[in-house]
Amino acid sequence: MKRLIVLILLPCTAFLFPNPVQAALPWWTPLAHAPASVRCTTAPCTPITPDEPVFLIMGTTVLRRVGKDTTPDPGSPELQQGSFLAAPAVYPGTVIAATPGGTIYRRSSSGTWHLSLQLLPNLPDPAPPRITGCAAMPGRLTGAVYCSTDGDGMLVTTDAGTTWYRANDGLPLRIDAVVAVPSLHAFAARAGSHWYIHVLRALPAPTPPRHISPAGFWLLALGSLAITALLLLVPLWHWRNKLTN
Repeated sequence: MKRLIVLILLPCTAFLFPNPVQAALPWWTPLAHAPASVRCTTAPCTPITPDEPVFLIMGTTVLRRVGKDTTPDPGSPELQQGSFLAAPAVYPGTVIAATPGGTIYRRSSSGTWHLSLQLLPNLPDPAPPRITGCAAMPGRLTGAVYCSTDGDGMLVTTDAGTTWYRANDGLPLRIDAVVAVPSLHAFAARAGSHWYIHVLRALPAPTPPRHISPAGFWLLALGSLAITALLLLVPLWHWRNKLTN
């Protein structure tokens, strides 16, 4: 009886599960050396944005340049020395500002600055991981901003700093820099003497539901009815034998 149930159950359940898919490629792949088009090892290696206004840091102040006029950006936070800026051109007027101490600010297109992310210490280390670089792609290729850290891997935002997630697949946790490589449609990360590259691609699409032919549908339906009947009849048959003995 158990064998009969298994023989009916296996072909029926096979139609409920999609075909197995290959594992996705690693987000980051190692390189033998720095990409040929990278001329520096700290971000940004390319202009913050090709459009005006242009944002830059002078000491600890965020400046806004339109034409020949350069003035402090109103409401911008006081940054630490060695902070990083990245402005995704897909979102005009938005800016990501990250301090080495682990604090990230975002400027909205309206010009208002907000706290975007505060990294927490990785205990027992009392200090949060250090941010080592931020990069955005020039032009309209992608609005993603990548920020590398010394201890938390790579942080990525695709909505101008509203939300962040880690994209560490293939990377060590300690990263020294991240740079945009527009010629390759990629971002490159450096960890010590090792380089890694992520070529932009669409996120994997969800596996489509398996199509069931009419014959398969009826097999599944009849098999389910047969299993239900067996599950009901077996205990009844068992109790009938006990009562008649």
